[in-house]
Amino acid sequence: MNNPEKYLASMWLQYRDAVEILEEFDDKFKSMKGKIVDIGCGPGKVSKDLLLPKIGENASVIGIDISPAMLKYAKVYCANEERITFTQLNIETPDLPDNLIGQFDHATAFYCLNWCRNMKVTMENIYNLLKPGGRTIALLNLHHNIFDFYLEQQKDPSFSVYMKDALKYIPPHYGCGNPEKKFRAQLEGAGFNVLHCSARSKVFTFQTMDHQLDFLWAVNPFLDRMPEDVKKRYRKDVEKRLRKKLQRITNENSDGYVNIDDYYAILVAVFEKPQVERSVDSDAHI
Repeated sequence: MNNPEKYLASMWLQYRDAVEILEEFDDKFKSMKGKIVDIGCGPGKVSKDLLLPKIGENASVIGIDISPAMLKYAKVYCANEERITFTQLNIETPDLPDNLIGQFDHATAFYCLNWCRNMKVTMENIYNLLKPGGRTIALLNLHHNIFDFYLEQQKDPSFSVYMKDALKYIPPHYGCGNPEKKFRAQLEGAGFNVLHCSARSKVFTFQTMDHQLDFLWAVNPFLDRMPEDVKKRYRKDVEKRLRKKLQRITNENSDGYVNIDDYYAILVAVFEKPQVERSVDSDAHI
């Protein structure tokens, strides 16, 4: 979670999905001008390599993230790019700094909001960061096998002591029967106009089991708590559970390469702060 190098080495899925969203909403990204806040920017790769080339030539990106390690890496990675700056911020903070309120023309959030447990505060903060008319394009994780594993492993005596807060790392819309309806209500409750909201089934193909495990390792929040011997047992346990869940493994050649289809679900939304702000009904929040 806080290791930028490991995250970058295994972020194939996140990067692919970000590319697809940037292509799908190409016109909306190209029309972005002014200051764009990239929420949960991580190590800065998507901000610099994907987002910056898409937005207007005179637009700039301000990346925010909760992790000092990610921001430290991002500042080095983007050191030669004058149009990108970074600052530390927890998008779930109950005390949004006054100097950030109403400072941004648009916002993006790629695989960040699924880490937020308090969606009411999160949506209100995004609303308050934006200027009137500011648009946000967001991509959230809805479901992945690893979240099922977290809840199962939390009950396993071998790992439970390290995973007592597993629910904290489960996406807020996990297991929701109608995530589009729920997220739309949360956005409208915060005052946004919702321009698009859709849940989508996705698949990403890993070449080897180790590639998939490395991907899961890079975003696992529990590993830093585990001694090395427990980590080894934990990795074997995850692999065992994965093999039970896999829908397809096909041997491709004698070198041992395989195709592993990893099925998951995402939520994509585009929403806008009204030009004229309306009063927000607190009862509309879900």
